Amino acid sequence: MHDEHGECEAALTELREKLTDGLARARLTKTQLAVQTGLGRTTVQEAFRAGAPAPSAESLSGGWLITLR
Repeated sequence: MHDEHGECEAALTELREKLTDGLARARLTKTQLAVQTGLGRTTVQEAFRAGAPAPSAESLSGGWLITLR
């Protein structure tokens, strides 16, 4: 059980690193990303914050991957 939690945290850390890298490559601020994806600024901010719950699949599919490619 504890190992599974560690794996989830590692995957979440990797996701946040990829989102951060994509944001830098796209030369966007988090506010600009929120506008382009139609998500709330708080939703975007929380997705990048360590210790925050994982972003929902719905949030991630809201254009993030296309915008941050």
